[in-house]
Amino acid sequence: MAGHAQRNRDVVTPQPVWRSNPDQLRLREAYSGSATYILGYGGTGSGKTLEFLRMMILRALNAPSSQHLCLRRFHTDARKKLAMVSYMEIMRMAYPGIKDGLNKSDWYAKLPGDSTIWFAGCDEQSERMDSILGARYATILCDEISQINYDIFVQVRRGLQQQVMCKNPDRPDDPEKPLRLKMYLACNPPAKSHWSYREFFKGERPDRPAGVKIVGWEKTHAAVKVRTQENLNNLAAGVKDILENLPDRQRQRFWDGDYQEDATGALWQQAWIDKARVDEQHLPAMVRVVVGVDPSAKSGKQNDDTGIVVVGKDDRKPPHFYVLEDATCHMSPAGWGAKAVEMYVKHRADMICGEVNNGGDMVENTIRTVDGGRDVPFTSVHATRGKILRAEPISALYEPSFKNPAGRVHHVGDSDRFRFLEDQMTSYTGEQGSASPDRL
Repeated sequence: MAGHAQRNRDVVTPQPVWRSNPDQLRLREAYSGSATYILGYGGTGSGKTLEFLRMMILRALNAPSSQHLCLRRFHTDARKKLAMVSYMEIMRMAYPGIKDGLNKSDWYAKLPGDSTIWFAGCDEQSERMDSILGARYATILCDEISQINYDIFVQVRRGLQQQVMCKNPDRPDDPEKPLRLKMYLACNPPAKSHWSYREFFKGERPDRPAGVKIVGWEKTHAAVKVRTQENLNNLAAGVKDILENLPDRQRQRFWDGDYQEDATGALWQQAWIDKARVDEQHLPAMVRVVVGVDPSAKSGKQNDDTGIVVVGKDDRKPPHFYVLEDATCHMSPAGWGAKAVEMYVKHRADMICGEVNNGGDMVENTIRTVDGGRDVPFTSVHATRGKILRAEPISALYEPSFKNPAGRVHHVGDSDRFRFLEDQMTSYTGEQGSASPDRL
């Protein structure tokens, strides 16, 4: 039976060689239930997205002329990760006898029966985004919803309204029936303050005060935990060790697959950061770019990392700021000096700014002695106040306001790119005796 999708009277069933893991089977059970909205949450590499795509493709194949949407925060991720990697992978593994039909110009897949699966990002050009939001779909997949704002989610789910007939792959002789609308959501669970936790675990409307319930949510919503531990046979060797040894909050999110409590008193909230994200392809012109360096004077294993972060500023008044890259490293002075110069060149920065509390003139001397560092503009700052006092005004720039609903600081790229930096930001309270974060 291996090698081809099985057909019976034009009814398509999944390829038998594809074997869903136990948690993916639980997603399938949720699909068979009454829920319209199904959340698959869990660790990285657990197979949430692949199983959702497998189910979406099956629906598309058995419901001629149906429309389906796969959405991510950034269109580059929708195309490179969802379309080119995940979609193509599941087509090869589960439906190898069927052409993928992927159009790489307009980013849709045309399947037998004239069904279409669209791939899009929330940051599409306005004309394409209007077209996407104005269409009707039988299935919608929102991938990595930790990065998708609630207001965008509300706009997108309005499109879940296509009426289409569907064959039953289990009972090919049965008459066609209307295809039930389904919306799939996948994420590595963020903090419990995220709208997905309120909607799927508390049954609350995220746009209303706490306690205002969604009518009938017990029947319309389902949440299924999909564990990385159940999918290790499909992951590269060593992934388990990497994920198990992440910092506590990251291990809880990317290995344990659990929503985290918000750190009491933390200066930053993950929701602020996620709401303000921008894609690299939609960056405005920068009027100034600086490489910041918080040096470590030693290179031993027990020593702190050297914080290296690249930040740009646009020409708005007041300006908005863009975190372009976190290049923090655990290296000798020669190593981090070379890394700082590398970032200066890569981002065409205006200068390197180094904190000199730890090392004095050593910071500039280190920059000057590495290749390419002799003529780099350098300025030093001497911290006269504690980190918590210096961090508070920066935190205020992230906080949404009436004039700036997404704040004035934007991380460029998805949360994977700034995983360690954001973990330190959202857990830093400045509590006496706590470790000083080296990336801030």
